[in-house]
Amino acid sequence: MSLAPVYHGPVRTRGLVIFDAVSVTAFALVSVWVATRLGAPSEGSIGWIGLGALAGLAAADLATGAIHWIGDRCFRVSTPWIGRVLIQPFREHHGDPAAITRHGFLEVTGNNALLLLPVLALMAWFAPVFGHTAGASFGLAFLGAFAAAAVLSNPIHRWAHMRRVPASVAFLQRHRILLSPAHHARHHQGAHRTHFCVVTGWMNPLIDGLGRFRKRKPALSAAERPRATGSELGRA
Repeated sequence: MSLAPVYHGPVRTRGLVIFDAVSVTAFALVSVWVATRLGAPSEGSIGWIGLGALAGLAAADLATGAIHWIGDRCFRVSTPWIGRVLIQPFREHHGDPAAITRHGFLEVTGNNALLLLPVLALMAWFAPVFGHTAGASFGLAFLGAFAAAAVLSNPIHRWAHMRRVPASVAFLQRHRILLSPAHHARHHQGAHRTHFCVVTGWMNPLIDGLGRFRKRKPALSAAERPRATGSELGRA
């Protein structure tokens, strides 16, 4: 899923719309500010920047997979505090996998944008030394790639459920740079026990290994059980 679940309630209040808009706008503005503070990379730092970016992308995939695994495999909708806020959206997604395609960009991105602002603040602090040393180059590239991939994790997830996507997205999906529909479809088959990552899918083997340590999933009520149809599974 994402670092924060998508709101799946039947009504989008004006307050929620404003909250999402402010969160995404703040993320965009702080990102621009960070970019203006970045030092010029030296020739010797290019390789470290590339490695950091790849590591950050993988870390975002791992983070989304871990949170998705928790949302799917642990607790119940009735669990105090986190049940309605964190667990229910994951269970609802199983019942209606295509629902995420009916939510707008701000709605699926707002929560993540707010949660990732501290990462951008950390980047802004160290931005002037970017490109000066291997450690600074790797670290800032890592944080930048992680923040970008994590904030877009729900749109990426949504693309994996859509019949038509932009040509550039389809290219990235075919080359396994972004989560592909065929790869993600495996999660929506059977008991939803594998393929939890929703950015690239690279880290699924690691997350799937968690099943070795937790064999049983909490019993679901009738309202929580997946209602996915055959057609949805075919294009998930």
